[in-house]
Amino acid sequence: MPVDHADVTRVLGAESPTAQSIEIFAKTVGLLPPSRLKRLIKAGAVPATRLQNPKIRAYQLYITAEGAAAFHRRYVTPRSLAQEFGRSWQSLTAELRAKGIRPFSPQGEDFGPLYLRADVVAALS
Repeated sequence: MPVDHADVTRVLGAESPTAQSIEIFAKTVGLLPPSRLKRLIKAGAVPATRLQNPKIRAYQLYITAEGAAAFHRRYVTPRSLAQEFGRSWQSLTAELRAKGIRPFSPQGEDFGPLYLRADVVAALS
């Protein structure tokens, strides 16, 4: 039996939350797999907001514009570094390594290629 898109949209809703899902935000900043970002949120290091997904009606964590701004004020990733400095992420991360700057790793936890912005700005300025 064929399903009419208009019927599905009417029942489930077409509007998406005004925030990015954890998966989309993680891809945007280059912090994959998304489980790393989820662990950061669980540790209280990154703010997230619980919103209802209008399509499936389940509550999920999202990164709002304010949460994204807070993330970018505190952290950088190789992808965001390349965009900000206009250089390749490879050369920037090599320079950080040479200057002794290591990824953010509280209590030895591996959150991937995530750096504290304050450390990076001091090292690259």
